[in-house]
Amino acid sequence: MHPTLSEVNLKTSLKKFFRDHFEGREENPIPIMFDKTIDDPYTAGRKGDDSTVKEWITVNFADKFVQDVSHISVEIFICTRQDPDDLRIEEIVDEVNQLLFPEKAHLTIPFYDVKTEIIVGTIFFMKRKYADSGIQLAVDGTKFCLMIVPFKWVASL
Repeated sequence: MHPTLSEVNLKTSLKKFFRDHFEGREENPIPIMFDKTIDDPYTAGRKGDDSTVKEWITVNFADKFVQDVSHISVEIFICTRQDPDDLRIEEIVDEVNQLLFPEKAHLTIPFYDVKTEIIVGTIFFMKRKYADSGIQLAVDGTKFCLMIVPFKWVASL
């Protein structure tokens, strides 16, 4: 099987991209999870004190279509607590938008072969549009905004 058809390679490449840009940065790191729920990182099994979590991002890999130019929908849940004026959630939405819409080019993400750690392709976001739920309120008081973002890559069939 060609590495661009591998589910592990695709999701590992996307996870690395999101971790590097949010959780791995030096200033104001934002915890990131890969799950189908918007539970905070500590409720979902990470070590720490749940009461200290005020913001996080949850990423879910949704629909995937494999063809010559393949497509995956990525659901990005931006979550905050203790954010009465919605300022922090709006700032994080802006950060995600800056990441998705670089000023001078289209967003490209290296597509890695996990076994060899060699780049075998590129994942790109070219539609220049996405779906946004606006700010919603969960039953536990968590505010969240859902962004559904389409990514594409060339798969060797």
